Amino acid sequence: MTYYIKDKHQKAKRTYKKYSRKSILKIVFRVFLVILAIGGLIYLFFFSPIFEIKNFIIDGKDPILENELTEYLKPLVSGKNYFFVSKKKILSELEKDYRIKDVEATKIFPDSLKITFKKSLPFALIYIKGGEESFLYWVRNQIYVIPQNSLGERSLTVLAEQDIPIIYDQTNISIKTKEWQELFMGLSRLLSFYGLGSGKQNNFTINFIEIKKEGGRITLEMITNEGWKILADPVDLISQFERMEAILTKEVKSRADLLYVDLRFGETVFYKTK
Repeated sequence: MTYYIKDKHQKAKRTYKKYSRKSILKIVFRVFLVILAIGGLIYLFFFSPIFEIKNFIIDGKDPILENELTEYLKPLVSGKNYFFVSKKKILSELEKDYRIKDVEATKIFPDSLKITFKKSLPFALIYIKGGEESFLYWVRNQIYVIPQNSLGERSLTVLAEQDIPIIYDQTNISIKTKEWQELFMGLSRLLSFYGLGSGKQNNFTINFIEIKKEGGRITLEMITNEGWKILADPVDLISQFERMEAILTKEVKSRADLLYVDLRFGETVFYKTK
């Protein structure tokens, strides 16, 4: 009987596959094709003009504003890659425009951008008269400064037709003062109840407010859509109007007969009819 003793230090033999020069060239060529294909796809999707933004679809039911937004967006995104255009950035820019609300941005493959929005209507236009210049302000959730020449005759006509309240401030009080800020916060709250779109049925709306300061006292003269006038103190306007409505409900059969209501004397409400 023959015994074989295996040396524990004996190393396993390795076998090496020999590649011919032709086989190596094939492998290199295949790797090159893969790299070329990946590079081509990267160029196609990220650098090719095929996916550059070229078309703008702006839908807001206002042709003039739509054209303005198209011209504004072109330098921001025109020619930029579809995949790199940020909808979030576009929306943040458009939301700065006081004229629009509920704006949405949609990218349409492969080269289009669609913007839909609703036109924002303000609580009121504020005309501030003071010194050598007059300024227009737009009231929504806050007060926006509007260049006077940016509201053309057409825009003012449209707003007038929609019963947007006009506030005419003749007090010469600086808009930076606490007094002015409190005054317009009160007016904003009042117009949320009695302004355009307040939702109150069978009620009046306020179309015009003139703010006067005489003898150190501020008076608000308001004209309603029904043609009668309201004189009020700027402090606690809502309470004054609640007292007025209570009196009108009890004592006035028809508001069509009203000439004016005076709320400037505390709990007492004065009114005059035809």
